[in-house]
Amino acid sequence: MAVTIVRVHLIPYFKEIPLDKITAYDINQLYIQKLNDGMAPGTVRKIHNIISKSLQKAVKWGLIKSNPAKDATPPSVHKKPKQIWTAEEASAFLEVCEQKNELVPFMLAIFTGMRRGEILAL
Repeated sequence: MAVTIVRVHLIPYFKEIPLDKITAYDINQLYIQKLNDGMAPGTVRKIHNIISKSLQKAVKWGLIKSNPAKDATPPSVHKKPKQIWTAEEASAFLEVCEQKNELVPFMLAIFTGMRRGEILAL
């Protein structure tokens, strides 16, 4: 995914700007553009991480003096709270599963927290 982000988003945006001329403003403008294009804040955050690590490597190699991504402001990612069933909702669901003869895998999921792949592996 990192290679795709670099090829599709970063190279086209920064191709005309010399490495030592990239500013935090330029990086913030990229974030704004991507958000306005409908990109999710989490994806823009991944772009920020790639830019930041790349520019930090450029600092380490002596290509630039400081990392402008440190002064950029990536969007914050708001996680949705997980919805958890009440005991009554889980019980009603398991009753329907029992009627359809599919109780065991769902019971394992509810009572152990196992993921789908783990249940299927059993």
